[in-house]
Amino acid sequence: WHGRVGDSPVVGCGAWVDNDVGGCVTTGVGETIMRAQLARRVVDELEFLRRDFPARGHPIPPNVVSLACQRAFEWISKRLGDPSLNSRLAAGAICIDRQSHVGLHFTTPRMPWAVVRAGKLQAGIEGFHKLAVGEGVSVPAAPRSGSGAVPVAGAPPRSRTVEEGVLS
Repeated sequence: WHGRVGDSPVVGCGAWVDNDVGGCVTTGVGETIMRAQLARRVVDELEFLRRDFPARGHPIPPNVVSLACQRAFEWISKRLGDPSLNSRLAAGAICIDRQSHVGLHFTTPRMPWAVVRAGKLQAGIEGFHKLAVGEGVSVPAAPRSGSGAVPVAGAPPRSRTVEEGVLS
């Protein structure tokens, strides 16, 4: 559209980094990403979770980056609607924390992603992924709920959360 500003250059939408926490990049429908300030929201969730678990006497779980991504998308579902029922809410996010833990979440059936670490490329599009180098930490995605692009009434959401792995 003529005169439209995309989400990428808008602070907190296409990308956000907090040197003390981590960084996030997003992709998808720009209007949804801008309304949610998705990249900033993921990093804010990560910061909150890293403080909250120890404050409650619990260790920080190894999948904390994925949890942060998932919580940001839960906010979208509560405030903007269910992305599995409305393709105009489609989005994805990839986040990395200061300790090199990676997490991602997307609301579409597939989202291409890649991580380069120690000169090695790990990539995927859906299903079962390996994000770690070295010992090979396995990071399963949520089970597929169907291969079609059209949501099926009563089917589980097609959101995918890839559990994080530690990159060496």
